[in-house]
Amino acid sequence: MAEPGGLGIAPAGVYDLVLAGLRPVRGLKILDVPCASGGFAAQLELEGATCVAADLAAAMRHQPAVVLDMNRSLPFPDGTFDAVTCLEGIEHTHDPRALILEFHRLLHPGGRLVLSTPNIHNLRSRIKFALRGTLFWFDPQEVTGIGHVTVIPYFILKHLLAEAGFSNLAVQTNGSVRPSVPRWLAGVMQRVFSKPTETDQELNSPMLLNGESLIWFAQKTGNRG
Repeated sequence: MAEPGGLGIAPAGVYDLVLAGLRPVRGLKILDVPCASGGFAAQLELEGATCVAADLAAAMRHQPAVVLDMNRSLPFPDGTFDAVTCLEGIEHTHDPRALILEFHRLLHPGGRLVLSTPNIHNLRSRIKFALRGTLFWFDPQEVTGIGHVTVIPYFILKHLLAEAGFSNLAVQTNGSVRPSVPRWLAGVMQRVFSKPTETDQELNSPMLLNGESLIWFAQKTGNRG
């Protein structure tokens, strides 16, 4: 995973997509958790945001930095932030639902949440599961080595976000992994293997069959008073 000299530990392309989805950030108060060294928080501030960087260890490249554990209640009042970014972090927690509810609490109505997590639905992950019984970025070594302790399928994360009170849900992926699936073959897989429901069709879409990380954009329902 990237970090030294970069914006953080997310795979290539994730930060560009997140910035494109959040801009303009000038004047926004943003929580970035987990922030790693604080590089992404520093970039947000360069673009005019006020950013709080948070992680299990204090960020080296950004202040203010808050030490916190995402498995516990987050130490901020309700409605503190205009946006929250949690990039490659939720899979490190034991209760993703609780964390999403915390993010909802911390945002003011209309505030935005951006989450990214490994995409276990790509073809590489499906082949890995068929042959080894493990998933993309989730195996015994990754549990103990980098702390990927919770697998979060696309459809479950979509449900958790909606259940928590988020709307305007949108998802992107940062790029393709090998082997990739041509669009025509994805269409065949949708017709043959998917049930005729929207979410089930999405599971065999070219984006999910090829993408490396899922990047979710969501908005807390309501308008700021």
